[in-house]
Parts: sequence; C-alpha cells; structure tokens
Amino acid sequence: MKLMAVACLAFFAMVYLVSILLQERYPWLEYMAAFSEAAMVGALADWYAVVVLFRHPLGIKLPHTAIIPKNKDRIADNLGDFVQGEFFSTDRIISVIRKIDPASRLAEWLSNKENAEKSGALAARFFSYALTALDDRNVQAYLKNAVSDQIKQLDLASLLGKILDILTRNGKHQELLDQSIDYLARYLQDPDVREKFNSMVAKDMPLYFSSLKGWAGTALSERFITAAAKILAEINETPGHPARIELDIKLKRLTEKLKTDPAFRYQLGQFQDQIANHPELSAYLDGLWQDFRAWIQRDLGSKDSQIQAAVCGQTLRFGESLKRDDNIRAWMNEQLIQYAPAFIDTYRPKLGRFISDKMKEWKDEEIVEKLELNIGRDLQFIRINGAVVGGIVGVIIHVVTGWLV
Repeated sequence: MKLMAVACLAFFAMVYLVSILLQERYPWLEYMAAFSEAAMVGALADWYAVVVLFRHPLGIKLPHTAIIPKNKDRIADNLGDFVQGEFFSTDRIISVIRKIDPASRLAEWLSNKENAEKSGALAARFFSYALTALDDRNVQAYLKNAVSDQIKQLDLASLLGKILDILTRNGKHQELLDQSIDYLARYLQDPDVREKFNSMVAKDMPLYFSSLKGWAGTALSERFITAAAKILAEINETPGHPARIELDIKLKRLTEKLKTDPAFRYQLGQFQDQIANHPELSAYLDGLWQDFRAWIQRDLGSKDSQIQAAVCGQTLRFGESLKRDDNIRAWMNEQLIQYAPAFIDTYRPKLGRFISDKMKEWKDEEIVEKLELNIGRDLQFIRINGAVVGGIVGVIIHVVTGWLV
C-alpha cells in the first residue's frame, strides 16, 4: 500500500510536468496542471500527517511528530480506563446478566448429553493426569501427617462426653439397649449359631468319649443359651430392671469423668497419641492409597469407566433438575446480580492496569509496528484519497481564481 501511495504521487508529478511542458500547445492542460499540482500537495500533506503519528518524518525531530511513541504511556492508561469503564462497567455487566439468563443457559448446557459426555471425559483426563503427576511418597507422607494431626488435635474426651449426653438424653440409650437385646436374642435363636456354639462347648468338655462330649456340650450350651435368652427377655420387658439402672449409673459416671477428670482425659489423650504414631496406621493409609490408586487406574483404563459414567450421569441429572426448577434458576441469577458488583469493582481496575502495563512494556517500534500492521492499509488510502481530493480542490480554486481575475 505504501508503494501504491508513492506511485500515485509519482504519477501526479509526471502529469504535472507533462502539463506544464505542453500547456502552450494545449491550453486546456492548465486544468490538468492545477489538478496534479494540488494533488501532489494533498498527497505530501497527508503523507506527513500519517507519518508524524508514528515517527519523525525523514528522521527530522520536528515538534509534534512521533505522536504515538511519545504518548505511549498516556495512551495505555487511557485505553485501560476506557476498556474497564465502557466494557466492564457494573451497569453494563448487570444488564448482560439479566439479558442472557446464565442459569438457563447453564441448565441447557448441562442437560445436553454430548456436553455431559465431554464433562465425563474431562474428569477422566483430570484424574489420569493427577495420578501421573502425584508422587506416591509425597501423598503417603501427606496422608500420614494429615490423619495423625487430626487424631492428635481431636478432643476425644469432650466428643465422647457430648455423644454420651445425646445418648442418655430422654432415655435414648435405653432404646439403643432394647434394639441391641432384640438383635442378640434373634442371634442366639439362629440354628446355625446354636449348632456352632454347641460344637465349641462340646470340644472343650473334659470327657473321653466323643458321644458323651457331644451330648454334654449340647445340653450345657442349650442351658446357657436358654438362661441368656431368659435374662435378655427379663431386661427387655422390665423398664426398671437393675441392669438398666446400672447402665444409667455407669454412663453418668463415664460422662462425668470425660468432662471433669483430668487424669482420665490425660490417659485418653495418651491413647490418641499412640494411635496417631502407630506404624500400623501408616501402613494402613499406604495400603488404602495404593488400593484407591489402582482402582482408579483400572477404571480409567476401562471402556466402561464408572468414574466417567458417574460424572456424565450426575451432569445430566443436575442439568435436567435445573431446567425443571424455575425458582432455583431465578435464585442463581439473583445471586449473580447481587454479588457481581463487588466482584466487578474488585477486578475491573486490575483489568485496566493489566492492559495499561502490557502496552507500556512494548517498545516504541513494537507499538508502531502493531498499529501499522492493523490500520496501515487504511492510512495509505488516506494518502491516495488526499491526492485525489486535493486535485479536485485545486481545480476548483484555479477555476474560481480565473473567473475572479
């Protein structure tokens, strides 16, 4: 485009030269001379106007030249302010949120099966990458430290005290005892359990003959089971049974000790520390991590990945549920509108500074090159149009001048 603009100037210079030389022979060429003369002036004037935006014309440092490089920092600040003020104003963002209804768009996107499958595939890639990136030793050390710290920091005595308070409140522990007795009674009446118990008792009977051992063991175990069942039924049917009263007393004493007995609390704390530092805990956590990792790797390597299918299914269900619930969508939009202003006010200045700082990082020649590559073609058309418009104005002035003279 620069070559075209220069060629245009050269063309009008040649027309001007020919018109001057042949004007005496062809008087009408005076108008061509006036046109081409004014066209050269217009072309040169617009060349100067275009050049001074970016650099010093012909390297001469005239006043008010190389305007953009000289004012780069001010332009950067103004551009940053313009972008954050015009494009990211609070009112504009709020109006966009109201217009696009983001909750409905989210529901539509999530309820689309193709998008749900993409979410599942993305989750699978994320887990696969995470397993590759994680170092087993670091993970194991983290799990060990995290679990140990949680065990040590846990106020087990207070926690157990609160649990016992809840259990003993309104006789809930008696309900739990009733359920336990019912379960134990049914367990003792199970034929397989009774047979196994009979065999165990018979095996330990101090008799020589196996038939006698079997008969005596069965008789003894049956008497024991019958007696146990009778005691359990007695406790279950008697609200004021001594066993129930004893349970109340024991639980109250234990609750009180957990709350007020420093020695008991200290012993419980020592027990916690032993558990937290026990090698078996570390070995258990290591095994747990290895099993978990192996399961994920097998699942992700399978064509029918449960993880991917679960993410896909949950995404679809959530999307469908969101589409059906007008109230929750309205609530989501209102939450965005409510919290957007604070978010925008926090990050809008940072966006403006980011744009400003980025432009200030550019060197003078870089910003000139970027602008010229983007708008340079139109700027060269200004030179060409300047030549044509200048020529037309020149002819008009020449005609008016001749008419007046």
